[in-house]
This record gives sequence, C-alpha cells and structure tokens, in this order.
Amino acid sequence: MKWSSLLVAIAMLTMVMLGVAHAHWSDVLDINGTLQTGTEDVKFTECWVSEFDPCGVGERSAYITVDQDGNSDDKIHVSITNAYPGYRPIIHFNIGNVGTIPAKLDRIIWTTPLPAWASADYSFPDRLAVGEVKEGFINFQFTQDTPQGVTVEFEMKVTYTQCSP
Repeated sequence: MKWSSLLVAIAMLTMVMLGVAHAHWSDVLDINGTLQTGTEDVKFTECWVSEFDPCGVGERSAYITVDQDGNSDDKIHVSITNAYPGYRPIIHFNIGNVGTIPAKLDRIIWTTPLPAWASADYSFPDRLAVGEVKEGFINFQFTQDTPQGVTVEFEMKVTYTQCSP
C-alpha cells in the first residue's frame, strides 16, 4: 500500500510541477487600438460661363448652391435664355476634393435629359487627390430644329466615390 501511495504522491507532485512550469512559461499580451476611417467629400468650388454667341443675343448664367442637409449634394444651377441654332454656352466649374481620401468619378446621369434639338459635351475630372481641385465643363449646342420661345429644364447628377485599388 505504501508503494501505491508513493506513486500517487509522485504523480500528483509531477502534475503540480508541470502546472507551475506551464504558468511560469506562458504570458498574455493585449493589443488595444483605434481605427478611424476617412471621409469622401467632393464639392463644386467655383463656376463661370463663356459662350460662342455670333448673334450677340444669348443669355446665360450659372451659380452653385451648397449642400444644405449634409448629404454632399452641391448643385450648379444653369439658366440659358434666348438660345438659337448655333448658340453655344459653356459652363466651366472647378471640383475640389475636401475629404481625407482620394476620389474617383463613378457615374454621370442626366436625370432630366435635354430635348432632341439640344446636346451637350462635358468633361469631369476622373480622379481627385486629397486637396486637389480640377476644372470641368459642359458645352451646350443647339441644332437648326431649336424652337422659338421654349424654356427647358435639365438636371445632371455626377457621382464620385472613394478611390480604391
């Protein structure tokens, strides 16, 4: 009986020593951190108008309204009056990236399209680095089918997204 008690005691002592050795050789490291994401914010910073007006009667204006509800929907409002066949007003604008991450052009949509007798060529910056400002334009043309005394409203939406690989 003494022999079996001695074996039990040795086994228990061995397990205690292993437990102490295990506790002695293990350690825990904690990592705490903070992650802050960037912001994507592209704005119209300036707009102006030029024109090709061979008859000298066309009128045009453009102005920017700034986002009012926080969803970054700045707008350029354009007014063109006394348009006639051959009249070509050009709306110029600067677009700036005031966010903290680069932005790229995602899509351009005419939400209210132009009539068949009017067309527009346009150019928007493809990419904007943080703090970068680039110029774009919309060049309107009116065909020989342009009717007299008509008022036309149109809307174009331009969407920029974060620039990711």
